[in-house]
Amino acid sequence: MVPSGGGCRFSLLLLEDDEFYITECVCMCEEDGTSGQLRGGSVAGQLRVCTKSVFFEPDDVRIPVMRIPYVSMDELEGNASENGIRVVAHRYTTMKPQGRDAPYTFCRGRQVTWRFRLSYAKVADIIPYAQQMLMSSRLGRNEMKEMHDVFLSQLEAEQRFDLGSLEDPTCERIVFEKPAMLVSRLTKERGKFVVTDVRFYFQPLHNISGGEHVRSHRLSAVYAAARRRSSLRDVGIELFLKMPAKRRTTVKHWGCSNAFFVFRSKEEREEALGAVLDHVGEDGSIAGGLLEAEGRYCQVATMAWQRGLLSNFEYLMYCNLAAGRSFHDLTQYPVFPWIIKDYTSDEIDLNCQDIFRDLSKPIGAINEERLKVFQQRYADMVEMQMHGGEEPFLYGTHYSCPGYTLFWLVRSMPEHMLRLQNGKFDAPDRSFTGIREAWESVCHSPTDVKELIPEFFCPGAEDFLKNSRGLALGCRQNGKPVGDVELPPWAHNDARYFLEKQWEALESPYVSANLHHWIDLVFGVCQRGEDALRNNNVFRQLTYEGLVNIDDIEDPVEKRSMEVAVAEFGQCPRQIFYRNHPQRRVCRSSFEAHEKSRNAMDGSEIIAKVLHVVQSLLESPPDGDDAASNDSDIALLHALEVTKEEYSTLLETMDSKKERSASGSTTDSQSSFQQRLQTVVSSSKRAGSNLLKYGNEALAAKVSSSLQALSPRKNGSRKNDASSPRQDDGPHLVREQGASWETSVFSGGLTSVEINPLNPSDVSISFQDGHILVFDLLTKEHRRRCALSHGSITCTAWSSQNILASGFDGAIYKYDTNTGSTSAFRAHSDIVSCLCTSDESSLVYSASWDETIKVWDLETAPWGQYDDVSIPLNTIASPAGAIWSMEVLLNDSIVAATLSAECVPVKMVHCLALPVQMEFLEC
Repeated sequence: MVPSGGGCRFSLLLLEDDEFYITECVCMCEEDGTSGQLRGGSVAGQLRVCTKSVFFEPDDVRIPVMRIPYVSMDELEGNASENGIRVVAHRYTTMKPQGRDAPYTFCRGRQVTWRFRLSYAKVADIIPYAQQMLMSSRLGRNEMKEMHDVFLSQLEAEQRFDLGSLEDPTCERIVFEKPAMLVSRLTKERGKFVVTDVRFYFQPLHNISGGEHVRSHRLSAVYAAARRRSSLRDVGIELFLKMPAKRRTTVKHWGCSNAFFVFRSKEEREEALGAVLDHVGEDGSIAGGLLEAEGRYCQVATMAWQRGLLSNFEYLMYCNLAAGRSFHDLTQYPVFPWIIKDYTSDEIDLNCQDIFRDLSKPIGAINEERLKVFQQRYADMVEMQMHGGEEPFLYGTHYSCPGYTLFWLVRSMPEHMLRLQNGKFDAPDRSFTGIREAWESVCHSPTDVKELIPEFFCPGAEDFLKNSRGLALGCRQNGKPVGDVELPPWAHNDARYFLEKQWEALESPYVSANLHHWIDLVFGVCQRGEDALRNNNVFRQLTYEGLVNIDDIEDPVEKRSMEVAVAEFGQCPRQIFYRNHPQRRVCRSSFEAHEKSRNAMDGSEIIAKVLHVVQSLLESPPDGDDAASNDSDIALLHALEVTKEEYSTLLETMDSKKERSASGSTTDSQSSFQQRLQTVVSSSKRAGSNLLKYGNEALAAKVSSSLQALSPRKNGSRKNDASSPRQDDGPHLVREQGASWETSVFSGGLTSVEINPLNPSDVSISFQDGHILVFDLLTKEHRRRCALSHGSITCTAWSSQNILASGFDGAIYKYDTNTGSTSAFRAHSDIVSCLCTSDESSLVYSASWDETIKVWDLETAPWGQYDDVSIPLNTIASPAGAIWSMEVLLNDSIVAATLSAECVPVKMVHCLALPVQMEFLEC
């Protein structure tokens, strides 16, 4: 009895780069020659035709799979009378002997003849494809690729989606159908992507695996649909899927928790994305926003992490996914930091800071002596650049690339390493043999700055540390074979215990207090520009997203070389944070709730968790029924993220101020401050009803991501519970009819409102997505709308016909409401919490979380200087922390309040010929 394979040994991983599958047929194979691969006689199997080679996969697993490249073929002909194909070649490759993942055997020199007798298919159905590909193999590389593209496009055009594959053919309606490629690690499978009003489907051109031909999943079980890049082109979508419970095995589903598709163009991708999002429901749309780091959702996810609602592992996974990293793309695999630096001790104490790596430095800068070498090379390159040399960089290698990912995962993904390394494992002395050895390499080697991957923090995923498959990874020069990974002494030769310790270290108080520094380096403000240079974090320019537009390169040779270079070298994640990342605010005990989530988690489970937490924060206060629900005086509460106790203290302070004001015990300045108090609206539903006061004019604001503007000119009861439907197309205006008050409701996450003192009917309104809007109280219409910033706008102020705005990015923007022109400059290094203008001059005052108040002259301000923080007329440091509220009083004084609710008067002395001078006075 001949041993059968028990499954298909052939996979797309056996193909070369840019090689695609065409067709297959059942056959009997005979061999003429002395290779002896077929053990004599006829062997049953499958003949598989691809664009660069033909494969023969014998049914007998003792016989290896054979790959015969077209370039090595001397003859290829069909015989209709015998229904057979004859192939003569002088070179071929054998793979998967006994079904094992082993280095390929390359056979060359002696000519061998194979005769394939087709069992069911006709020669006329197979030989034209093979002969056309044989002809293309004689062309140059570019001409061959063009011929393959045309040929495959014809196959895609001829493909028809099987309507019988619809789950419910009588009720489902197809809303989108285009060619696409299903992308997995190092493979791409062509086919048809179809979206109905119920499910999405993928029908490959050929059923290679022999399983279910068309795969599908319910749209209602899609957690998120997010845009992705593939080979430097922004044409991909990744879907994160909810899998049915194991007991519901009859439910048809995709089979795994995410899917990555690539389309022919960005336009087709957007059309597909729209079709999916139109039917996934509100949750999926929010998750899509999460994964594309939209300001509102990204901010709330960060807030959840700060408060301990997400573990460090979950938050790092979220940052990776939001920055475009994917488990399906080895060129953009999720990246995690080295945490522990002690791999020699018998035991480690996670309460001792000495065992941890410095997270404020990139891995290439942790060794000062090696860093000096990198810095000297950078200085030399700066000099060479003046003579046409390459853009200078510190590190000639990257911290994440396919080679490094498979360096870690070779034991669990050997077939991928063989695919990447052209049929070979890495040299034994360059392989991943031990943790201590790998750490010493990244500390001392001038060519090694790689970080870790999520698997290092997933107890239960220890197969990448064990050679459980018995792979032939070779022997080192010391004669020792490469087997299981050598663990540090404190792991006691227990791979699961090692990963447990890694996870505990990642969630430790030290890492929680310092992880934001590493996030700045990889995902934030220190990733590029001057901040990157100051932090010794500069890589080659081609690794940064947006600096290379592959579609602008016309030369096919140059385009291909760029794709290969980036794929081999690595890519930086997309930058998702544009200001310094905040620090975490929780202690070790906050992680007890995460004890059950330590096992390996995939992307969809992470997104489900983050989505649940973010939705909870958006829908209800994080501290439950706290005193914040009815406050009317707190600005930027959700951004400040104060605790319940801190907030109650602020309320008591405000209440006492109001009581003193009512009893007439306030000074004129305090009374003026109270009269002109401007409150900022928060989208986190933590401020209830708010009253914006300006003289005798009033606006009532309801904080549920909306603003209700009530005209004070009509009598009637105030309607405090008005609400507006959720909209996803940004800030907009909704009219309500039939109320005794004229009402207008805005949706979209308001952050501030400000009345124009020169024209009280004009109101500026800012939003969390960086938009501002000019609203006319008389006509109930918006006159102007402009997108100023990628981050949230926190405050606005009027200066003549100009609106000044500022927010999370620390810049001050000027918007001319007459002409629509905009300009900006960088004013602060942290969030700007408030802006005030002078009624008598062109001065503007800005206060920030960087603990400073600055004075600027609008006429001489450095408009257009955005990269670095500009120099003001004057600066004064706050003695009591970050400033969250400020008001210019009628007597040319400023009253500023800090997070600790201390009122800090600042005396302003205006001099015509001298810069403005400031000093803090005691309350």
